[in-house]
Amino acid sequence: MKKMFITAIFILMMVFCFLPLVQAADVIAIPSSLNTRVIALEVSATTLAGRIATVELSLVAQADTNVTTTATLYTPRFVGDALLGGAGAGTNGVWIAKGATSNDWVAIKP
Repeated sequence: MKKMFITAIFILMMVFCFLPLVQAADVIAIPSSLNTRVIALEVSATTLAGRIATVELSLVAQADTNVTTTATLYTPRFVGDALLGGAGAGTNGVWIAKGATSNDWVAIKP
């Protein structure tokens, strides 16, 4: 009788200990819009990564590796873009774009 009483008390204690956990599990619900939010965050991250890549590319000057550097063969990516001559007649030449067409290069250093 004493063993059955102790077992019954033990079972009741276990039920009362784990009951709050079961009830708390019912309260936690994943919102149905969670997947939509995750997708929106992924799209935002991809968009920002693309913008960062664009900015990084614009920080690097265009470099010419032809025998003779001809600035008009290059189209500026933006106003203020730089073109560096790398070989031949244009070695160490520097051009800065004053516009967005291939004729908008201004020689800074011949």
